[in-house]
Amino acid sequence: MATLSSIITPTNIATTNTVQTLTNKTITGGILNGTLGATTPSTGAFTTVSATGAITQTGGGGAPIAITGATTGATLNSIANSGGTSYWGLESSAGGTFTGTTAYSFILGSGSNRSTQIIANATKVADFSSTGLAVTGTLSSTAGANFASASGVVSVGSPVTGFGQLRIGYPDSQTTGIAIRNTDDASSTLFMTFNKGDTTTIGSIARVTTTNAIVVNTTSDARLKENLRNFTDSGRLIDALKPRVFDWKDSDNNGKDVIGFVAQEEHAADPIFAHIGAISVGDDDPTIITKQWQRSDAALIPILVAELQSLRKRLATLESK
Repeated sequence: MATLSSIITPTNIATTNTVQTLTNKTITGGILNGTLGATTPSTGAFTTVSATGAITQTGGGGAPIAITGATTGATLNSIANSGGTSYWGLESSAGGTFTGTTAYSFILGSGSNRSTQIIANATKVADFSSTGLAVTGTLSSTAGANFASASGVVSVGSPVTGFGQLRIGYPDSQTTGIAIRNTDDASSTLFMTFNKGDTTTIGSIARVTTTNAIVVNTTSDARLKENLRNFTDSGRLIDALKPRVFDWKDSDNNGKDVIGFVAQEEHAADPIFAHIGAISVGDDDPTIITKQWQRSDAALIPILVAELQSLRKRLATLESK
């Protein structure tokens, strides 16, 4: 085995398969083929490798650098400067090199209090940090979105005061569906607001003062109304309504002998009572329901109040005789 004691240049690097030992030498050019080792050529092991230029792939389709570690140990690479250290590679068979990492997981990130950022078109599009994930643009999925957390709390939007929480799949055996919570217990706290396109509030669900009750509010501002006049036709509408007793299909015993109204019949009495659910009026095919008809009791309240006031006046007239 030859030991070279001069500067190695392209002209004096052996072009044959001769094994040569290079000790503390500067290589100014040329191509090195085969296995390079710190002390044992067959291992290809260097204690430290440093370079001021780029490592490029000049032939073939393989990776410029292929790194293989122990079968059970972590294979981690690092980049460090005064700002901290970043890592990428594979975890060990046991995991836990970093807090929460699992066996053989792929590692990419910072070992210090620095975020991991993804860049596209020279612009940051995602920022991973210990406080969460921030993205620029819209998150989309072709298969739907599934958000899960141990607490069951999903926050949507940027909280202004930090009081609001939206809980979907509430982790409480006594509570199902969607739970809306406001930790601010002040009087008349808002749980939900409804806004139109220009952000004007047109309705809300709020707490009744500091009680354990809520109220559903809808816009009824005099500044939005004109041509105000008394309503005197309550009797005609009440007479047109048809209170019914019915059974709900696909229901248990709680859906039997229910007292209520039928949306189609209310709509026939007056369109203010119900919303057309079918594609067209008369689409009453019981096997194909594209949209269900809907109704609301809110329209009944002013009519009932008007009728009650009318009855009280007539009763007072009779009593005065």
